[in-house]
Amino acid sequence: MAKRNFLWICIVLLFAQLSACSVFAKRHWSAIEGQVLDQDTGRPIEDALVIALWRGYGGYGREMCFHVETAKTDEQGTYRIPEWFNKGYRLSLQEPRVDLIAYKDGYSYWGEPDQPTQYLKKFEGNSSERIADLRNYSRLVSCIIDDDESEKALNVIDRALYEEADEVAVTMEDKMEVLYFLMMVEMYELGPEESYKRESQRVRELKRLEQENDK
Repeated sequence: MAKRNFLWICIVLLFAQLSACSVFAKRHWSAIEGQVLDQDTGRPIEDALVIALWRGYGGYGREMCFHVETAKTDEQGTYRIPEWFNKGYRLSLQEPRVDLIAYKDGYSYWGEPDQPTQYLKKFEGNSSERIADLRNYSRLVSCIIDDDESEKALNVIDRALYEEADEVAVTMEDKMEVLYFLMMVEMYELGPEESYKRESQRVRELKRLEQENDK
């Protein structure tokens, strides 16, 4: 009798565990359709980049991205993130969600990550302030990724941030900051070791040029 009760307890506990896991093991995510609008005018913003980040908590409570997609808006400011099927990996991730971040050069982020309607506001400020704003963008989309396709998708926004930072940089401090954005691009293309190595070389070269200009 005791053995039978013990067996039933084990079955109940196993069922409870499987049921709990099934909450987090969402396999199908529907397509996301939305619009990017100007915060001040309410007008649609064409050719904005929308990044969708499937986030969750993995081992040791680390937040990570288990999938990333990007899309561009049309002339009506609308975009569509395709549906995604979780093909059986990362099923143990807890509290999965999709964050949406819109970007366009010359604009600041003014939206909410959990809303399909995203807002951007025309940036006003100097070069250093804009680069600081771009660093904030980088933090918004930063996460641990171990999926090649997702890394490739995230590299799209990394390159866009680098190109704008490089374009607006004026001061030596600005140019130093640009090296960070370039490193993030090369992190995907060349790997961590080579990207860190190149950044160090560029920092030394910029400092050398700065010293020569001060003479």
